Formats: sequence, structure tokens, C-alpha cells
Amino acid sequence: MRSDEVYGQLARVYDPELDQPLTELGFVGGVSIDGSVVTVRFRLPTFWCAANFAFMMAADIRERVSELPWVERVDVQLLDHFFDEEISSGVNCGKSFVETFPSLATDDLDELRETFRVKAFVARQERLLRSLLALGWTENAILGVRIGDLPRLPLGSEGLALVDRYLAILKERGLAENVTAPAFVHPDGRPIDPPELRAHLSRAQRTRLSVEFNAAFCRGLLKTRYEEEAARLYRYDPAVQGPEFLKLVEVPDPKIQDADDVIVRIGGAGLCRTDLHIIEGVWRSKVGVQLPYTPGHENAGWVEDTGAEVRHFKRGDAVIVHPLITDGSCPACRRGNDMHCENGSFPGIARDGGFAQYLHVKERNLVRLPDTVTPKQVAPHADAGLTAYHAADKAVKILRPGDFAVIIGFGGLGHIAYQVLAAKSAAQIIVVDRSKLALSLAEELGAKHLIGGGDNAVRDVLQLTRGKGAEAVLDFVGEGGSIEQGLAMTRNAGSYYIIGYGGTIQVPAIDMIFSEKNIIGNLVGSYADLTELMTLAGAGRVRLATAFYPLGEINQAIADLHHGRIKGRAVLIP
Repeated sequence: MRSDEVYGQLARVYDPELDQPLTELGFVGGVSIDGSVVTVRFRLPTFWCAANFAFMMAADIRERVSELPWVERVDVQLLDHFFDEEISSGVNCGKSFVETFPSLATDDLDELRETFRVKAFVARQERLLRSLLALGWTENAILGVRIGDLPRLPLGSEGLALVDRYLAILKERGLAENVTAPAFVHPDGRPIDPPELRAHLSRAQRTRLSVEFNAAFCRGLLKTRYEEEAARLYRYDPAVQGPEFLKLVEVPDPKIQDADDVIVRIGGAGLCRTDLHIIEGVWRSKVGVQLPYTPGHENAGWVEDTGAEVRHFKRGDAVIVHPLITDGSCPACRRGNDMHCENGSFPGIARDGGFAQYLHVKERNLVRLPDTVTPKQVAPHADAGLTAYHAADKAVKILRPGDFAVIIGFGGLGHIAYQVLAAKSAAQIIVVDRSKLALSLAEELGAKHLIGGGDNAVRDVLQLTRGKGAEAVLDFVGEGGSIEQGLAMTRNAGSYYIIGYGGTIQVPAIDMIFSEKNIIGNLVGSYADLTELMTLAGAGRVRLATAFYPLGEINQAIADLHHGRIKGRAVLIP
């Protein structure tokens, strides 16, 4: 999706003073795309933020987004700033800072930009140096590290993330070309002598602390200035007619209430057919939620705040959220059956969820993300991926090499289940779907046996399985004839896994006795399932096909999902 490309470019635009992407700071207020014209709404923590800082960031936004080959024009709209009209107009016309403010500015911003890039260099370097000292490295050993050694340093995931950021700014300053050159140098490239390292670190620490304090201060000011936006359901729409399914409104930020609470800043919230059913009112009698409320049950992001007893996560940690808040002490939880917790609560279904900027959950919900993925890339795994994994993992346990497994419905869940089966079994996988778009996705992922859904689907599956049927059939549709077809595709003593819903299972008792087929229900998945799925995702064994939408375009995303215009999963970006 083009919106994903735009947000990818915006993630490369940094606040010059805070050395953090605008997307992580919350400074991007929204993106609109009209053909080849992109409009980026940009906001700052206060009305009085320095005009030169604001201009630099606005100019960088325009430059980065303009790099996309399909973009012909970028309009940057600075919001709620005392020079918003002047800066927006100047940047969009391609003027310099001096040309925009001829009576106020005496020179352009290159010198100021360099000042802050030096601070960023020093802060990034200091973090990496201190991590090496904490591991027991001597000063001479540290200063003996060469540029080419950096990617191979024996550090954990957090340490290697520091390496990546430091290498990036070395390259930016032209200091990484010679792989045999010292890795730790002054911003101008001069080597650091061993006797001066401690004093250098002391000065660098002051710079780094100043940057971190200012970043935290700006986030706090931004939260104070702008209330959280959330997409809320005010009325049910049984026919899914729209056009306004959810309404974007300002709501109070969630607060820490208990010692094990965590506030997650949403980086991506998946949109799925369960959300359509919520809008239709299908869940109304199941959970008794009071309108208005905020849907969104597939959530990933960054830890924003923690209760006093949270021990394993800290602010800034990238996480995916297990969808059910559980007590951890009931018999079901003790046995690892999280989804059957006797005192569970389901954000996005039974209480406010993640179609917002922040989400209130518990530490027990969080799974740390591998460094190789970002929240928006994996958010749908919190439910769709987890449900698909839970069902596919059950099937894996009965599938022997050469057995057949059928996937009915190759949409958001089906394409994940295919990858799990392919990664964890040697079964032959048959994909059944009415949609040519879905079958093309299956082919892209390597599926060899593709069958168009319809009246002949059972016949075609039986031909592939030598008239016996498949050992495992995973039905991600669960209506419109898929149940009857799925059971007919299942061989005797095989297993039919029902994941989709909407239809009714009706089987004569005598048929069950003679066929010994197993009918197995599936409700999302456990915390352990989610950790295993994230391992596969981090290793690149399970990938999501995604379409990204700004939260402000949620009604368009809902319409696209309803009309089958999304390939894979839709993800909302606040």
C-alpha cells in the first residue's frame, strides 16, 4: 500500500534535537493520498516551538516523501503553530528558511543542523560505549574495535540495535567507508586516545541525558496538548452500509491504575472480519459492551508507561499484545489455556481496544518483539496470526510427511496458517478459495495445489488426494457451504478444524460414528502460541501481507475489507 511507503519515508525523518523519528514521537498527525499527491499533517508539542526546528522537519518531510517514484507533489501542513502558514507555504513552494523569513533569518539552517547531528552522534556513541563497558570490556579493547568489527560484536539484541544506530550515523558523516578504521572517534573523525576516554564519556553522557530528557519532555507536552484520538463505534450497522462506521473523536488518555498495568503506544492495530461482525452487532449478545466504545483487538506498539510492579518491560520496548487480559491464577490459566480464563477481559471486543493512540493492558499480555520486525508489521498476529497458528499447530501434531492438509479461505488467517504448516510440517498443502486475488497470494507464497472455490472444490480435492480426502482440513470461512465442503474433503479418521464462523455444523450421528472424523473448534490461541509465532516471524518464516491505513482513514479501510479489496491484512496506524 502507498500509505505504507509514505510512513516508511516519514520514519526516516528525525527531530533534529531529539534524534528520534517523527513517527515515534507522535509528531505525524495524519497522511492523505490523492493519486500522486501526498498531504502530511505535522504537529509539535507547543504552539511556540522554534520556527527553525519546525522548518527543518517540515522540509525533511517534503524531501523524504518526494523520493517515492509515484509522488508528484507533497503538501506539508504544519498544525497549531505560531508560524504554521508561513512554514507550510515556504516548504511547499521549495523556499529556503531565509527566503521564507527574510526579515527574521540571517542564514540558512546547515550550521544548526550540524550542531544537532554532532549531539546525536555523541549520544549514540555514548550508549554503545557504556554497554561495552558494562560487559567488562577494557578501554584499550574498546578503542581497538574497527568499523568492520561493529556488526560482529558479541552483544544481545538491544546492544546490536545500538550498533545499527551508531553505524548509521557513522555512514551519514562519511566515517564508515574504511572498515579497518577505528570505530570510536570524535565527530570529526579524530581517534579517541585511551587516556581521554573517561572524560569523553562523561561529556557525552551529559549530552545524551539532555537529549533523552528533552524527548520525554516533548512527549509529555504533546500528550498534554492533544487528547488521544480514537475510532469509536456509536451505532451498529447490520448491513455494513456505512459510510461512517466508526467516528474519530478525542478521548482521555488511559491511566495506570494497578501495579501490573502497562500503557502501550499503538504502532499498528489490525482490522479483521471480527471487527465487521462487531459493527454488524453479531457480538452484541455475547459480550454486552456498552456503546460507544473503541474496537481494535490486534495490537502492537511500544511500552509507554508501567505500573510499579512491572519488572520485565520498560518504556520504549517494542511489544505485541496478547488479546485477552487474564488473571493468571484460574485453573484454565494455570494449564496454559489463556483464552478460557474464568476472569478474562477482551480489549477491542468487551472493552476499549487499540483503534486509538494508547491501550491499557497488563504486563502478562506483552510479548517482546524480535529486533527484525516492527509493531505495524506484526500487529495482525495478535489475533489473526495467533488464531491461525493455534489451529495450524494442532494440525501439525497429526500430519505425517506426505499427508494432505487443506486450507479453505486464503485471506488474512489462511495465508498465515499456510506458512505455519509449511514451516512446521512436511504435509502437502492444498489451498481452496473463490478469489483470484487470494489464489495469487497463495502462489506467491509457494503453494503448489490451488483450487478455485465453488461446486467442484470437493471433487478437485478428492482427485488430488486419490479419492481419500485430506488428513487435516482447516476452514477459515465457516459459512456459505464451506462447512459441508470441508467435512466432505476430510478423510475418514481425519480432522476438520473450524476457525471461521457464521454457519452451522449439522452432521448425522451415524456419519460421525462410521467416519470417525474429528471436528475441532479453535478460539484464538495461548500466550505460548504467540511467543512461538513471534519466533517464526522474527526469523522470516511467517510473513504478513499487509495494507496500511492511517487511523483517520479507518472507514475507508473497513469498506475495503467488506468489499474484498484487501490482499492479506489491513493495519491502522495512529
